[in-house]
Amino acid sequence: MLTTETLVERIYRLLGKTPPSWHIPLSVVSPIATVSDWAADLTGIDFPITAARIEKFNRSPNFDANKIRENGFEQPVSNKEALRKTVEWYLRHEYGESLPAVA
Repeated sequence: MLTTETLVERIYRLLGKTPPSWHIPLSVVSPIATVSDWAADLTGIDFPITAARIEKFNRSPNFDANKIRENGFEQPVSNKEALRKTVEWYLRHEYGESLPAVA
């Protein structure tokens, strides 16, 4: 099972960075997200912490692909390769950069 935490760790590693070793408890960040949502409504600013984003990061990203596989779908690349390609595309299009060389 691929959790959100594992996905984030893999992205950090692809970027050649170390994932944070600390986490903010949900009981602390949820009220901050609520205030952020109110402030966003008032100012029109898209703040990085929102209730929707907090909910998304705390929900399981797992989906059952059995039905599409039963209908003949074959995954063209591995999840690892798909994530690498996605991060590479994002870096190239947003920053004109590429992934760091793997040692």
